[in-house]
Amino acid sequence: MTTPATTTLLTSEDLARISALTTPEDRRKFLADHKSFVSADVVAQLNSATMKEFRVNTATALVLADTAIQIANILCRLELLAQSKRMKAHVLSERGEYVTAIALYNEAETLFQQAKDQEGVGRTVTAAIHPHIMVGDYDGAFALATKAQDIFAEMGDKRRLARLENNIGNIFHRQDRFDEALKHYEFAYEQLLPYADAEELTISLNNMSMCLISLNDFAKALASYERAKYLLLDHDIPLIHLTTDYNIAYLYYLRGDYRRAIRSEEHTS
Repeated sequence: MTTPATTTLLTSEDLARISALTTPEDRRKFLADHKSFVSADVVAQLNSATMKEFRVNTATALVLADTAIQIANILCRLELLAQSKRMKAHVLSERGEYVTAIALYNEAETLFQQAKDQEGVGRTVTAAIHPHIMVGDYDGAFALATKAQDIFAEMGDKRRLARLENNIGNIFHRQDRFDEALKHYEFAYEQLLPYADAEELTISLNNMSMCLISLNDFAKALASYERAKYLLLDHDIPLIHLTTDYNIAYLYYLRGDYRRAIRSEEHTS
């Protein structure tokens, strides 16, 4: 009778210790002394912790991501290595290291293809759209969007197709093609409504508002922001709350309503 494998659950103390392992050699020694951490479930937990951390402290997130990659390499698991490299690419993109992020997204995409994980490929090329936009590679960004659309359409994943519309809108927005961007943001919002996903819907509304500001339609922009605020009432999503509040203050500033802009900015602070 075989003994079932036990799951190693990382504590906050474990994560703090791992976060201090800033070199590959430090991590190698640590993992040699903690062999139970060399497991697929620990890789998954590290990737999850990275996702929570990378908008707060990218330096810590980078160490967590590198540790996940190191463990995945030890385990020789393609899918784990692909997931971990994609997660590190997210962190690099957040840090503004777009060229390096693109290279790592490409590595992750190749690994997902080798693992025959089309969903993984689709999610990876979708994430890679943003750094391509930021380096001005709009043709590359559109090519990635088309590839993701083909994958998600074949999978019948309507929700990811809807989210992708926000990414496509961002490509047009970055090129100051506001009317075209607005159509994609509005379509994303309409397609996401059945899922009642407050975070994604708010992102669409904020995107719509920024386009409407650029098109000098301040009334509609403010209405979109107010809808976003309403959606966030019962949701604890601090970053999106702050972004929405800041954008409302900026809108009042553009309209010349400086008192309301200041009051809104004070509320954001």
